[in-house]
Amino acid sequence: MLELCRRYSTPVIVNSDAHCAADAGNQRFAFELLQETDFPPELVANYSRKLLQDYLERAEL
Repeated sequence: MLELCRRYSTPVIVNSDAHCAADAGNQRFAFELLQETDFPPELVANYSRKLLQDYLERAEL
């Protein structure tokens, strides 16, 4: 899926997908996967506050 998102310049949003309260907000594994696959940070809509603001403005949300 990440390869298709990269190919078509489709942004993704990263979250923890936590199944217990202790893991809520822990996005370490997701960001490790993005690094391992050389996924471009500019396509991670919530990589930074600035990228998220830009994405929301473009999406008119």
